[in-house]
Amino acid sequence: MNAQARKLSDAELIEIAHLDEATFALIARAELQRRNTWFSDTTLIVAMISMVFAAIALLL
Repeated sequence: MNAQARKLSDAELIEIAHLDEATFALIARAELQRRNTWFSDTTLIVAMISMVFAAIALLL
């Protein structure tokens, strides 16, 4: 079921997640949370790398 959830779009997962407390709704919520966590972590890393390059540019 988890592999199937990873193939669905965000819109499909949101629709499933709001159905009820069924197993597939909980799996959809978990997949949405996993995607949001990955995006947040990636955004933070990119921001930190950008700050390092900005500091280097200021020093040169």
